[in-house]
Amino acid sequence: LSSPSFSGGLPPISPIAPDAPSVHDPFYVPPAAPLAPTPVPYGAPSLEPPAIPTELAKPAKTTVVKLRSGRFGTVALLALLLAFLVVVLAAPTVVRNAIVDSLAKRGIVATIEEVDLYSQIGTARLSGVTVTSPDVPGATAHAREVLVDLSSGLEAKSFVARDVDVNIDVGYAPLLKSLAAWSAKHPQGTSLGLFPSSMQHARIESAHVVWNQPSGAGTRAEATALTLDIAPKEGRPLGQDFVMNPTSFDVTTPVGRLGPWLLDASRAGPAYKAHLSFNQTHQQTFGLDVVGADDGTTKLDVLATRATPDELGVKPDMFGASKTDDVKIDLTAHAERKGATWTTTADFVVDGFRLPNAPPSTLGLSLAFTGGQGALLDARGRFSLGGSESPLQGTVTVLDDGLVAKLAAATAVRCNQGVARTPIAFAFDTRDVGAASVTTQGPLCAKK
Repeated sequence: LSSPSFSGGLPPISPIAPDAPSVHDPFYVPPAAPLAPTPVPYGAPSLEPPAIPTELAKPAKTTVVKLRSGRFGTVALLALLLAFLVVVLAAPTVVRNAIVDSLAKRGIVATIEEVDLYSQIGTARLSGVTVTSPDVPGATAHAREVLVDLSSGLEAKSFVARDVDVNIDVGYAPLLKSLAAWSAKHPQGTSLGLFPSSMQHARIESAHVVWNQPSGAGTRAEATALTLDIAPKEGRPLGQDFVMNPTSFDVTTPVGRLGPWLLDASRAGPAYKAHLSFNQTHQQTFGLDVVGADDGTTKLDVLATRATPDELGVKPDMFGASKTDDVKIDLTAHAERKGATWTTTADFVVDGFRLPNAPPSTLGLSLAFTGGQGALLDARGRFSLGGSESPLQGTVTVLDDGLVAKLAAATAVRCNQGVARTPIAFAFDTRDVGAASVTTQGPLCAKK
């Protein structure tokens, strides 16, 4: 049979996609026709809130979950919260009181302006710390900031003090005496009794020290930018090992200002050393060295070779000269202590020394003595001024807190109008430099 053919304008029938649903499928549901949009009549917007159905307007039912811990559980929770608040708010006060009480046990009175805590009370930052001691009158220290590392028992393990101002208004002899008494009163296993036994490290940065009248009226010592690192070694108590970085240092005396010098020091148990450079450049050529050995021996050496007054940090007028005068200074000194015995030699020469009414001359002084501490020692040497030389003799007493020398000589002095010869007496006490004197029976060089 032949298929009927159609002609005309009917389009051909497209084949059915293989995955399209069959119209003969009993579960086939034809898609619903899209809903026509509902026309919205135009009108002015309403200012009234939309009406809420009655059922929806009622609040939703709230379910309360009750803790089964009971009244005691609630009280415990509140107590825990209260304790937490107390710790957070009162911890700085607790730390402040612990530090103040710890220092009070060592004879130190401390005031602290502010305490901040970090790392769960592991580190405390103290601001505005001032310390004094009734056992050491005349000494005050104030630090802008102190960082303290605390143990769980609020004992200080280490600290760093920054921007420290130290003021001392007492002579070195009474200061040493009061420090020794304080150390004996508060030993507690550390050097000078200053640090608790829990302390492992201490550091002082950028300290400014002003010492008024360290050696009598008219004297003053000042150190700036002092940095001191204190860390124990070989099981020794804290304070017996330290390093002090080079620090600018100067001294004011009744006859003029000395410095600025450069001072550095270190200690390792019984051994220690210090170097004082007379200026900032010639640390080895011009300076003073003090070395203490493990066996208790102490050595002191001073060296200045053909130095000008400026190189020694002194003014020319201390030698009667002006800035334009040619002045050269040679100084050598050696002192050694073994046990209680001191052996000392010193030589001092000033070329260009000037007396009033006299031409420039050479001043020379040499001295030597040996003997036990506390004893009156015979001192002998030579004294020269203006070309002639005479014996120098007298006594020297080395005390626990200083040195007293009384010397005399008689020498000829060249003056403008001739030569003067008169006895000269020298008196010197390191505890009161202002009381030092040079006396003669008459003026060395009188005016014409």
